[in-house]
Amino acid sequence: MTQSLVPLVPAQDERHPVARLADTLATVEATADKLAEQGDVAALGVGLGRLREFHRACGDVLRHVEDLTSGLMDADRVEVDGAVLERSKPRRDRSGWQSVELLNDVVRRSRWDPETGERRDDREAFDALVGLLIRYVPFTRSLGWRAGALAEDGYQVDEWCDEHPARRTVKVTETGGTDGR
Repeated sequence: MTQSLVPLVPAQDERHPVARLADTLATVEATADKLAEQGDVAALGVGLGRLREFHRACGDVLRHVEDLTSGLMDADRVEVDGAVLERSKPRRDRSGWQSVELLNDVVRRSRWDPETGERRDDREAFDALVGLLIRYVPFTRSLGWRAGALAEDGYQVDEWCDEHPARRTVKVTETGGTDGR
């Protein structure tokens, strides 16, 4: 059997819905281990699909309960019944970046000194561009460069990053079969 992935959920009342859910998840995990020992890929695959649906639903419920909790908090930090609730600072979700246009604008701006308004020579402009990109783009170890495009342009990608085999995943697509385990 694998090490349990289900953390213990402390609850004053074992009939609490979250405690019951934790028990159910432990049962599901144990059942999955037994099915794997039996080599039952069909039952595991169907179960995997259903677990993914359940996972999505749990995310929806989690966001709903979090929104309710945040709405009821009268301060960003609240102590209740032996717990501390801390609400995150207001932030903005951003998407739909016009990345190519923005990059073109950053390149254009790097050619001019913002203090004097004078045009920089090529070396100064290049150095300014690199500095701006480092400031604006999250060049972290987790930045996902496009390995295929780099390889097409002659880069040996494994020379520029740590590379190791990725975890293999399984896509589950319901086909309407009759095996409803």
